[in-house]
Amino acid sequence: PEPEPTPEPEPTPEPEPTPEPEPTPEPEPAPEPEPTPEPEPAPPPPPPPVAPNPETGSGQASLRKIPDQLDNLYKYNVNSISDLVTYRNANGSLEQVFSYWADDRRLHVTKRAFPDGEFSSPVDVNRAVLGDNESLVYDSHNSTALGIASNGVMFVTGNHHVNELNMAKSTTAFDISSFAPMLPEKMVAASEVNRVTYPSFFSHNGFLYFSYREQEVGQNAPRFRWMINRYDPDRDEWRTAVQFNTGINLRLYVSNIAVDANTGTMHAFALWRNDAAGGGVSNQKDYFHLYSDNGTEWKVKNSNISVTADQPLWYNNGDTRLPGYRGQQLSASQKIWSSPNDPIPRTAGFGATDNLGQPHAIARDFSGTLHHHHWSNQQQRWNSRKLNGWDSQSFDIISCPSGVGAVLSNDDAVYFRSLDPSDTSFSNPVLLAKGFITKDFDISVDKEAVKYGYISLLLTRNSHFPPRTHSSGSNSQSAWIGTFPCAELENATPFFRP
Repeated sequence: PEPEPTPEPEPTPEPEPTPEPEPTPEPEPAPEPEPTPEPEPAPPPPPPPVAPNPETGSGQASLRKIPDQLDNLYKYNVNSISDLVTYRNANGSLEQVFSYWADDRRLHVTKRAFPDGEFSSPVDVNRAVLGDNESLVYDSHNSTALGIASNGVMFVTGNHHVNELNMAKSTTAFDISSFAPMLPEKMVAASEVNRVTYPSFFSHNGFLYFSYREQEVGQNAPRFRWMINRYDPDRDEWRTAVQFNTGINLRLYVSNIAVDANTGTMHAFALWRNDAAGGGVSNQKDYFHLYSDNGTEWKVKNSNISVTADQPLWYNNGDTRLPGYRGQQLSASQKIWSSPNDPIPRTAGFGATDNLGQPHAIARDFSGTLHHHHWSNQQQRWNSRKLNGWDSQSFDIISCPSGVGAVLSNDDAVYFRSLDPSDTSFSNPVLLAKGFITKDFDISVDKEAVKYGYISLLLTRNSHFPPRTHSSGSNSQSAWIGTFPCAELENATPFFRP
């Protein structure tokens, strides 16, 4: 047989194509970094407190504690016209001084840089004023008073309700640690200051004045006289400036003496009490105004009357048993109120002047209603209106650059109200302080601080009793001086007792 053919070799399989390598993926682009956020701008720092400027009455309200406890058993720490006084010292800086009865029942004085300084350590001046044989009487009349003359001599007095003059005088200018006793006859004749009540000081044209009531007794005919004495800093001596009134069984009650900051004219408001008719306050008569440019001659609007040390006023109450106790009389047209057609005045009130030099007063009538009296230069007459709804236990009047207003107390609160009906606070009183006072508190504003654009007043809790119903003990209380710029009064932030 034929051999089988040799099989053809199987073709070598073609190799599988080498797979193309997968393309290397392009790297993803790195994410762009998020922009660093810009830091939020820091909030602007709070504006610095306005530095007090006594020349403009700007700045913030301040509350400064008296570094002592007061004896407030009676009103003798809250009813003075001039126990809190601002003055310019030898360096031209403003200081404020305060006299008071401490809870040890001794007279003390402290002072500070005005308007927001802290008070200094109190100085005990009791021995210099009262000596060793007299102590504070339990009687709300017996307040203190301070006066600072233009030469820096300081006078302090206190403890008077028909008492011989108690007074001390500094031996170094503006130095409350240098008080020494001053004999009554160094004021004026001793007989002119031996039964003193209601002492206060005020300043005018470089002179310091001392206002007070003096009483003569004997022959069963009490005679009351309202006196003003003037201190001459060049001569270092006091002299009688004016005697407002004369009469028997007849009293004159006088307001603070308001000095106009622009014209220098002095203003006083007054009323009569006819003791011959009995009845006390219910027999108070009339309400009238006096003014003076020199302190020795006082005049009445719309009249030719001139009141001096030798020409006093008089109200004819029918008691003429002694010769020499008569004087000039005012007609109905020369008074603000002339009884019986007008309300019976309860107090002589408080006076101030506005930017036009027009005098204003707030006074209470016998029913308790407050009245605002003001003189119109344009109309040449007095205008009076009731302040209906102005509830208050005590009050004072102030003259700020923006206008005339009132500071009032009610229960434990102190308020400000403008006397301009166009101001918000006329109808909506502005709270100044709460929790510092009682219903027996009497407001009295530092009359000199107002001249520099500030309301400054004592804040403390006190009680009240008829004279001499206590013979021992005290009512120890803390006290503060609250000071408010006039410019902020309509929007004042009140203080609450700590």
